[in-house]
Amino acid sequence: MRIARVAVALLRGDVAVLQTGSRVVMAAAHGVAADEPARLLVKPLLALAKGYRSQLSVPIWRDERRVGALVVLGRGDRAFSDADVAVLRALAASVDRACRSLH
Repeated sequence: MRIARVAVALLRGDVAVLQTGSRVVMAAAHGVAADEPARLLVKPLLALAKGYRSQLSVPIWRDERRVGALVVLGRGDRAFSDADVAVLRALAASVDRACRSLH
């Protein structure tokens, strides 16, 4: 959950969703809304249907295999910069390192 909160704060998104394997967690800029199902928000078309207009997603890799994703969503139109992409990739890499240390 800490990584998702950091993604929201650093990228000023409304919501960040972290999915690794079957586990999905969400953090929101103003708290987590009970009516926002995190599992659906990692799917771009469903997020669009829920009113989100901007999305930045990066995969989480392990041994050249995608094991999850870190997604930042915003309700406003937004073009993400190269720096935003780099920050989210760094956070995704830290998720993988944290998961490896648990096993």
